[in-house]
Amino acid sequence: MFRAILCLLCAINLYSQPLKWLDSGLKIVSSLELQNFKEGYGIAINEGLVLTAASLVYGETKIKDIMLYDSQPPTQAIYCLSHAEILALDTNLDLAILKPQKFTDIYCNILPESNLRSLNFKKKSFDIFNNVYLGSFYSQLEIEYFLEQEWSNFALKQSTLENLENFPQDKKQEMIGMPLFAKDGFIGILRDDGSILRQPEIVSFICKVSQTTSIFDSYLTLQKYCK
Repeated sequence: MFRAILCLLCAINLYSQPLKWLDSGLKIVSSLELQNFKEGYGIAINEGLVLTAASLVYGETKIKDIMLYDSQPPTQAIYCLSHAEILALDTNLDLAILKPQKFTDIYCNILPESNLRSLNFKKKSFDIFNNVYLGSFYSQLEIEYFLEQEWSNFALKQSTLENLENFPQDKKQEMIGMPLFAKDGFIGILRDDGSILRQPEIVSFICKVSQTTSIFDSYLTLQKYCK
C-alpha cells in the first residue's frame, strides 16, 4: 500500500513539473486586409527563432502584421510578446521560420529596442535539433501538444496519433502550426491540410537555407549543426 502511494506521489510530482516545450509555445495571429486575421500556433526554437506553418503567415491575401503571444504556464494569461517577420518559408512544405522583432509590453505597446523581454526570449527556445522523438510511429502513440484556454493560459493536451489524424478538419484548422511531441521529444508541426510535417524535413529545410543563403549567418547554433 505504501509503495503504491509513493509511486502515485512520484507520478503526480513528475506531471506537475513544467515541460520545457510547453514554455516554448506561442500563439500567432496574422492580420490581413479588411480587418480579417488568421490564428494558429508556433514554437520558439534554437536562437530565438520561431517555427510555424507557412499558411498561417503567408498567402494570396496580403499579411499586414504577424503578432506573437506568449503564456507562462500554468497560471499566467496569454499576452502580447512581439511582432515578427518572415526569414524563410517553403509553401510546399507549409513551413515558415520567423524572427521576433519589435517586442512589446503585455498590452502590445512597442518597447525600446533594448528591453528585458527580448533578452529573456531566447531562454524560451526549444532545441528541435537534439530534443527529438526517435521512437517508432504507431496508432496508439501518445501525442502531446497545447491549446489555449479562452486566452487564459496554454494547457497541456494529449491524444493518440490515430485520434489526432482523425480530428475533424475544422479542428485541425484551429491548430495550424501546432508543435507536436511524444515522450517530451519534438515530432513536428501540424500543417494546413492536417498532416504532420516531421522534424527531419524541418531540419533539412533549415540546413538547406543555411548552406545556400546568408539568411542564418548570424545564428551560430544553426550554422554549427548544419555543417
